[in-house]
Amino acid sequence: MLDQLQMLRRLETCVHRNSVDHSLLEKEANLFNGVGEVALEAYVDLRLQADAQSAACAQAAWEFIKALMPFVFWFFSHSEYQIAVHVEPYLTQFFMRVKAFVAGAEQPSPDQPGPVHTVSLDQVRPILMQTLQLIIGRTAFPDWFQHHDPNHEDDDR
Repeated sequence: MLDQLQMLRRLETCVHRNSVDHSLLEKEANLFNGVGEVALEAYVDLRLQADAQSAACAQAAWEFIKALMPFVFWFFSHSEYQIAVHVEPYLTQFFMRVKAFVAGAEQPSPDQPGPVHTVSLDQVRPILMQTLQLIIGRTAFPDWFQHHDPNHEDDDR
């Protein structure tokens, strides 16, 4: 569904991976953050609708979210903190809501039908693992740490 709109291909043309213009990369990270937040909100809303079309749209929104994540991870893994921080709001929203859309997480009440779309833990696990690896790397090596500069290595003499 969203594939026909080629939104991800169009967004990909906006990413300047080799740019040294941090201001441009910050704007691009903001763009992907906003797109991710809108897609996530659409997914959350659609999965709770009770019709077949909403289920198909929720599936399309989930596929879009999964396809968007490598771009979000690229910005989040950027060595410049000012760029990485611009996708944190989307990642925060994603992790605040992820438990609700994993299959079996919600117990539908008798008067309310369950969601029309859920995801398995196996579908979410790669996203969780990639994010955790990036967070650990940023925590283990703060921005001021010069791990690629031989002039700043510890001397073991």
